[in-house]
Amino acid sequence: MAFNLNSDPNEKLLFPVNDGESTSSEDFLTEKEIDPKKQKKIKAQIYHEPEYISPYDNGLLQKLDIFFQISKRKSNFITEILGGLTMFFTTIYILKKQPDALPKDMDQLSIIWATCLVSGFGSIALGIFSGFPLVLSMAIGENFYFTETLCHYLGYSWETALSFHFFEGIICFIVAFLIPKSNFISAIPSSFRIGLSYGIGLFLGKLGLVDVLHLDSSYVFKPSYEALLGILTLVLVVFGVSRKYRWIFVISVLVCTIFSIIIRASIDDLNMETWKFPNLSKSAFKLNFHWKNAIPLYFIIFLALENLFNVVCTILTVIQFAFLDKIRFDANGFEKLISSSNTNKFRNILVVNGFFVIVGSLLGTTPNVVYIESSVAAAVGARTGFASVITGLLFLLSALFYPIILLIPPEATGSLLLYTNILIFTMLKFMEFDNIIEIIPVIVSTILIPIFSSITKGVSFGYLVLLISFIFGKNKKWKEINLTMAVLGVIAASQIFIPRYWFA
Repeated sequence: MAFNLNSDPNEKLLFPVNDGESTSSEDFLTEKEIDPKKQKKIKAQIYHEPEYISPYDNGLLQKLDIFFQISKRKSNFITEILGGLTMFFTTIYILKKQPDALPKDMDQLSIIWATCLVSGFGSIALGIFSGFPLVLSMAIGENFYFTETLCHYLGYSWETALSFHFFEGIICFIVAFLIPKSNFISAIPSSFRIGLSYGIGLFLGKLGLVDVLHLDSSYVFKPSYEALLGILTLVLVVFGVSRKYRWIFVISVLVCTIFSIIIRASIDDLNMETWKFPNLSKSAFKLNFHWKNAIPLYFIIFLALENLFNVVCTILTVIQFAFLDKIRFDANGFEKLISSSNTNKFRNILVVNGFFVIVGSLLGTTPNVVYIESSVAAAVGARTGFASVITGLLFLLSALFYPIILLIPPEATGSLLLYTNILIFTMLKFMEFDNIIEIIPVIVSTILIPIFSSITKGVSFGYLVLLISFIFGKNKKWKEINLTMAVLGVIAASQIFIPRYWFA
């Protein structure tokens, strides 16, 4: 087969008509005259590019498949749609908790729409620019901090508090571009990366158990119809999983919702006032930048570091969980998955997150993060950003059908979190239990994350224990501590030892 090997990749190529040696230009076809699939295969042979030909013939499906690498990651459109639906049902609780958690003098309907817009467009952007099944929405801890600490305890108006989050987003956005393209993930020992997944998995299990059993704030179980419904939903999920019914998660949510409506007669609770377009001007673009002193800079820096730390931990857990059969938790393999010569997907996730923190503050809502509940998409087989696009579109539609969406009870999605917790613990087989120096920090994080109900604090404690074991260990591990590990250690220490309410 004859090729013009000296041609530039950007120039028009001539392809041979047959496999024989050709010397005449008439024996070649131009790009427009040859089948696109064969053209791509020949180009791969010439320039040693990885060959990938979509199995879909439909033009739109083929383009989506190639862009999101759906077939290449051994998935399909049905599985990705299922993953998007599951992520949506698991995170939809934020639409009820967000307006309840923010100050009452803020317009509730505007908050709902802002949450839907940020979650929708943010998740779509994550899917497009990261290529992984991730969902972005409002941080459930930040809204309480916004209301209880900044507004009630410290006395800032909600307009002023939103300005803090505006600059928090700018810091997150800028720092994302400062993240080194390589040697960042490898700075975190592989065993610790796996270990933090267990702690986060326990945290998910705790959240799921609270929803399934309908526990109160003191984690006390009281027999109720809601608890019975949650247990029966869990039984349905276990039965479906054992039978390998892929749609059992979506079906269980719908069945539980229907029975919840029947039991509670909650259809009567529909608030028809929410079936209208809000006046976003009541909460949007109300930021107050007239600060009396420089004290808010402390809160801004603290919140930005906490947000970044939370997102990094979530990314590590979800992506490792989704691709554990491919990367085997090897540091180089993980970096190859999230970074290439053309793009840095890890950086893209942080950039998207920071950008939508800015957008959210402008629209009148608290900061967003990448949700750890994204793991449920991987649990049902989703492997690409197309699942995130589906979730984002559903969030945008939720703005119009908000009263109906709220009919989904928490016990309907609790079983999904419990099942995801079980799957995360299957990663135990990759742990190196003979390395006691790296196992102890893992145990610390695993225990403290569910105790504190905070991924950031639990991981921070574990990472500091890891650095201490490196410094004082007998095997001279301290030589492996580089600048990136030291910076992460400082950030971890700030999350533990510096109170949020200093200067109050």
